[in-house]
Amino acid sequence: MPSRVILFKGESQFGSVNAMVDQAAAAFERRGFATTRVDIRDAAFAATLEDAIRADDVALVFSLNGYGLPRSGAGFYGALNAPVFAYYVDHPLYHPTGAMAPLRRFFLSYPTPHQVGFALTAFQPAPRATHVAHAAPAPEGPPPPWEDRDIPVFFSGAPGPLPPAELRAQWATLGPDRERQLNDMVDLHDHDPLAPLESVICHVLGTDRTEHALYTPFFMAVDMYLRARIKVGVVANLSPVGAWVAGPGWDFLKDRLPGVRFLGEVPADETRALMGRAKVTLNLLPPYYASHERVFQAMAAGSVAASTPSDLWSAWFGDGQVAQLPYAAHGQWAELEGLLSDDAGLAERAARGHRAFLDGHTWDHRVAAILRYLQASGEEVTPR
Repeated sequence: MPSRVILFKGESQFGSVNAMVDQAAAAFERRGFATTRVDIRDAAFAATLEDAIRADDVALVFSLNGYGLPRSGAGFYGALNAPVFAYYVDHPLYHPTGAMAPLRRFFLSYPTPHQVGFALTAFQPAPRATHVAHAAPAPEGPPPPWEDRDIPVFFSGAPGPLPPAELRAQWATLGPDRERQLNDMVDLHDHDPLAPLESVICHVLGTDRTEHALYTPFFMAVDMYLRARIKVGVVANLSPVGAWVAGPGWDFLKDRLPGVRFLGEVPADETRALMGRAKVTLNLLPPYYASHERVFQAMAAGSVAASTPSDLWSAWFGDGQVAQLPYAAHGQWAELEGLLSDDAGLAERAARGHRAFLDGHTWDHRVAAILRYLQASGEEVTPR
């Protein structure tokens, strides 16, 4: 009987995180493990998990984004004779309690090296953490033919709860000192967009304190604004290319952009199918994010991933397999126009990107990296 990996499902916007759980489970199964997926939304979740944990065949508990981890006390995790690994796809500040789960054999990962460094100083006790980037599943066959692709440019994402100008205007209600600090953080970010946002916050506050609670209110406000700004700023200029945009919250732009097809909310599996019809798929985030599954999903689908800049993209895809767009306001349009003007070159770039993805960035690669890290940490996690 093979050793078992326990994974969790839960509330998942657009079904994206739950889709990743299934993809990770499939990668473990390809390595010879059995898997059990426990849904924390079920009324019988606790009893189901306790029964699974007490079984003698559990080799690993794998939590994506902290699903299923205890908030206080080990509880029935105390009966577990296996390590727990939490794979986070977001910045540590979005899941602070998950970094401090009270478990003996607990390990975790974040999608960028600087997030690992931040977690090691921001949380006490310091977690055992490593860098594991986002991933996508390898397709079962070749990507859809280039000549059949009918979507010039595709983007999937929500702009945020309010347009960026309105988000920033709300800072005035926080008092003049806080508003000035937040605006200074935006200005410093614009001066050095690749710098981690937590470093920007630390500089503006003039402190070297590292506890996570200090950063949280500033990070949430500035990050929400910067994410909205880059998404709205680029989408607002996509009308000439006939772009398709998936995701809720774009009503405020619909009437102004007749050339953009707004699809509304689209489930994760349909989003990946749309990437298979797209020549270019956009990843629009502030550069300090560095990694996102959209890039790997686009490459898997045979679409050209066009992303805001990232140190990771430069390190991994130095041959231009990912098109890095300028981050400065309005600079993205000229780059996109150049990409779309050379269809043969775009097709060749897409093919190179697809090969680079298959060579090093599938879920199989990420699971292998996690198992190597656990082994180096003294945990032998192997199928029987």
